[in-house]
Amino acid sequence: MLLDGKITFDTSIFLSNYSNYVVFGTDPTSTLTIKSNEGYVRIKGIESSLTWRPSSQWTLEAHGNSVNGRFTSIAAQNTPYIVGDPVDLVPRYQLTLSGQYNFSWLNRPSSARLDYSQQGPLSYRNRYVNGPSGGPSPWFHNNSDVVRLVGFHSNLQWNENLRFGFFVQNLLNNQTFLNPYSYLDEGLRPRPRTFGIEFGVTFD
Repeated sequence: MLLDGKITFDTSIFLSNYSNYVVFGTDPTSTLTIKSNEGYVRIKGIESSLTWRPSSQWTLEAHGNSVNGRFTSIAAQNTPYIVGDPVDLVPRYQLTLSGQYNFSWLNRPSSARLDYSQQGPLSYRNRYVNGPSGGPSPWFHNNSDVVRLVGFHSNLQWNENLRFGFFVQNLLNNQTFLNPYSYLDEGLRPRPRTFGIEFGVTFD
């Protein structure tokens, strides 16, 4: 903690080694699904978190991580991977920024929060299908989009037992692909912009 607790910061660095790493994929030439123990994977990364409270009303937060996972050796036969390939479906980075303002409305405790999140591309590789010359077909290496989402949430504590809220999910109505399967017509997109009202009741 820094500045009498107004700033809180923590970070961690990690290194993990996996044997018999299990992968799951689809053979684009058929309807078969593939699950196998591919070999050894090494994952290196860093994760950090920062919270700043400049006043009793404001709270600002930043959270993020960076992950690099790659195959260090291949044990399976007829595998779509080679040494050095990144692990499928693991984003290289993720970032979240948040700001919350606490205030009084109708003489009751209230808050408003804005969140921004960003996720790096997810990758997918498949070398089961060869190109015209018999070599690997490059289009079986595909990435998802960078996903950027904004959300808003407000809250009103009417009394000790009753709470009201209003929220907006995907405020910018981002419709980029969440996964790298768009070329298989299986790409997922975020839920469209969504408005909602919520309330909570607590019984003593």
